[in-house]
Amino acid sequence: MDRLPEIQERLKGVRLLSWDWKDVIKDVDSKDTFFYFDPPYPIHWPKEGGKFGPKFFKEEEMIPTLKSIKGKFLLSYELEKADLFKGFKTYRVKTLWTGMR
Repeated sequence: MDRLPEIQERLKGVRLLSWDWKDVIKDVDSKDTFFYFDPPYPIHWPKEGGKFGPKFFKEEEMIPTLKSIKGKFLLSYELEKADLFKGFKTYRVKTLWTGMR
């Protein structure tokens, strides 16, 4: 709690949006924008597609857009799809996944 003023100052002007990624980029992309994208992972899609299934998110659509944005971005995504992101600077980060669903 004693760091709250410091954190509050650092986050001044930050917008957290939970919109469709295409709308976020269209609305706020600029050379000063930093995006953090955490799209739904295919392993979590319900068999019927559900709210986050393949009919709502396709990696192949996102790649050309990420190549053309003015800002910078960080994308967290599953390692099995790493080949889709050739040409980007990528890092593997080992995490402990708790399996929350």
